[in-house]
Amino acid sequence: NQNKKDVHGQATGILILYITMKNGEFQFIMTKVTIYTAKEIITLDPDKPKASAVAVVGNKILAVGSLEELKAAVGDQQYT
Repeated sequence: NQNKKDVHGQATGILILYITMKNGEFQFIMTKVTIYTAKEIITLDPDKPKASAVAVVGNKILAVGSLEELKAAVGDQQYT
């Protein structure tokens, strides 16, 4: 299984897991990512000052970019 690569050759992707223990065994639970879109999102990040989508889990921002970038980063993980 190859890692996805961005334009700079770095591995990309979003994977959020909750790790719990039940009956003495670790359980890994994948969480659902929510992707919000807008005409323009001001990020305050000088490397990426504007975006059109933001990926969120709970109250945490995971990533910003285009909808296509975030869908590719989420991969097989559930998102809405």
